[in-house]
Amino acid sequence: ALSGLESQFDNPSGHRLRYTGATTRTFAASAAYISTGGSTLPSVIMFRISKNGAEIAKSEQAIRVATSTGEHGSTQVLVSLATNDYLEIEVRNFTAVSNVTVTYLNLRAVEA
Repeated sequence: ALSGLESQFDNPSGHRLRYTGATTRTFAASAAYISTGGSTLPSVIMFRISKNGAEIAKSEQAIRVATSTGEHGSTQVLVSLATNDYLEIEVRNFTAVSNVTVTYLNLRAVEA
């Protein structure tokens, strides 16, 4: 799920939250998620918020997935957005090469 102030954000590609406002503003971007680590347990999964394809290091959050039912986590960061800037989530499995499954994801941006 992607959410934001409907008058200032859209979702043009199904996985991005794009700012369409005319004025550059600062937002608190946050993501909540549930993930399973694939076939290798326990797994360490890293989540980051990225802006325009560039990962924001301060938003980095690792979770340890020890069961096949998954673990939940969240991350947040303050970010300045200008017209057509977009936010998305980057996910990496640091333990194995097996796929990560994200069963729930909510990305939000609220004006700070």
